[in-house]
Amino acid sequence: MHRKLHNSLLALSAPGLLLAGVLLARGPAATPPAPALADIPEAQVAQDMAAEARMIAAQARAAVVQARAEVLAAKAEAQTQAFEAKLAGTQTAVDGIVAAALVLAAQVSADAALDGLRTAEVEAERESEAKRSVRKSHRLRNAFTVPYFSFARGLRRSGS
Repeated sequence: MHRKLHNSLLALSAPGLLLAGVLLARGPAATPPAPALADIPEAQVAQDMAAEARMIAAQARAAVVQARAEVLAAKAEAQTQAFEAKLAGTQTAVDGIVAAALVLAAQVSADAALDGLRTAEVEAERESEAKRSVRKSHRLRNAFTVPYFSFARGLRRSGS
């Protein structure tokens, strides 16, 4: 039998036998009842409340962005109607019409760009929330224990 395997088996046999003896002497363990709502730790409740608050805040920001988009659409519609009234009511020169059309186009494109930026900010916040939850799962993976004895070769410089 290899030396490492022999040492590992000896190291695990004594605590294993002791654990088996204690379990046999004690009998089966009683299962605790399901925790009631009052038994949940305050930290978990606080964490759940914080998550709900973040969700509500994100929904509120999305509602604000939607309201701004509606205001911008209404403003663009009003400007379009004013422009059409200006064209219908007066006989202006071609230069004035072209200038007014360029101004209207610039305003509409600027409003659309600002709306796009606000939408991008909301989506970036949602992605950051998703990344935070992924980071929490990585912390759990790092909490596993590592065995004391290793059967792998080449982990040490001496080769044993």
